[in-house]
Amino acid sequence: TWCDAAAGRISVLNRQYFRDLKDDFRILWKLEIDGRPVVSGESDLPAIPPQTVGEITLDYTVPPMQATSRAVLKLELVYKNDTRFAKAGDVAGWEALDVPADTVLPAAPAAPAMAPRPGVSP
Repeated sequence: TWCDAAAGRISVLNRQYFRDLKDDFRILWKLEIDGRPVVSGESDLPAIPPQTVGEITLDYTVPPMQATSRAVLKLELVYKNDTRFAKAGDVAGWEALDVPADTVLPAAPAAPAMAPRPGVSP
């Protein structure tokens, strides 16, 4: 869930019972606008003890977009290393978070369809 969408801070729940997340997993993330990826990255996780919630900060900026557009931050928790039951890079969990509208920069207004003729005032 979001802690602060404008700052790119999200909360992460460690559902494991015996291990923190730092050594076993990393986060792959992708920001999509209207279903099209616009920026992506990955982040290491801090040591979040078992059965607790921690925070991570992702380095992204929501680009300008139309008021009718929808921005979604997609997250995947992936294994860092091969294990007995998963290979490095396999997805262990995922989440999709809607980016709140007040986080999004408004798009610049469209250029006028016709430019005024020289010497003619609008």
